Amino acid sequence: GSIESTLRPSSLQKFEGEDVTAADRRDLQIKQQRTWIEKQKQEKQDRKNQEVQESVEYSGLLKRQQAVQAYAEMELNTSRKHLQSEIAQANKELAESKRQRELLHKSDEAKLNEEEINATLSSERLNENPVLAVHSNQPWRVRTDHWKGMADDEKDKIRQYQQTQRVEAEEIKANNLQMENMYAQHTEYARRYVTHAAHQFETMKEQQRVNNRDFLKTQMQEKDARDKHFNEEVNTNYPTE
Repeated sequence: GSIESTLRPSSLQKFEGEDVTAADRRDLQIKQQRTWIEKQKQEKQDRKNQEVQESVEYSGLLKRQQAVQAYAEMELNTSRKHLQSEIAQANKELAESKRQRELLHKSDEAKLNEEEINATLSSERLNENPVLAVHSNQPWRVRTDHWKGMADDEKDKIRQYQQTQRVEAEEIKANNLQMENMYAQHTEYARRYVTHAAHQFETMKEQQRVNNRDFLKTQMQEKDARDKHFNEEVNTNYPTE
């Protein structure tokens, strides 16, 4: 007979109402789900790698900031030591200059005392030399060895010398006052410099702390935005079309 007459019910390939594309559609859905899962895993791994990279970069930033801060502290300590050395050297020079002036003053005073002693010892009027008491022609008339007081020219010389001493004393006093003012001014400049440097260092440290807080706050805001984006838009159970 014909081919249809030889077929049995088990040879039927299609029934009425049967969905012949169900297997293909199920395979497609499984493939889409597998692709979506792989994509989610890759995105999570990327986020993890990005967080690790950001952590490494932030650690490097902190290390660089600490290095800059350490360098600034080292520079400040070096400047402070250099300034202290300069102040000590200036004080030493001032002390040596003062000592030299005192030695010179003592030396000049000793010379003047010696000259005064020699003048006193060699003065026939002050020593009342008895030879002068004898007049060559009329010895009874004058006793020149008798003390009658200083002559006017000697008094003028003494007054001039005293005036010179007063002027020199005023000059020495003015010079000492000028040196003391210079020393005080130099000390004040040094104090102001150290105070200003310390203030600048504290200001820099405070600015660094503010920058670090702002940077951390920005990172936290960015992380919150990323987490919100992934939770609301990426990490969903809806398959991609």
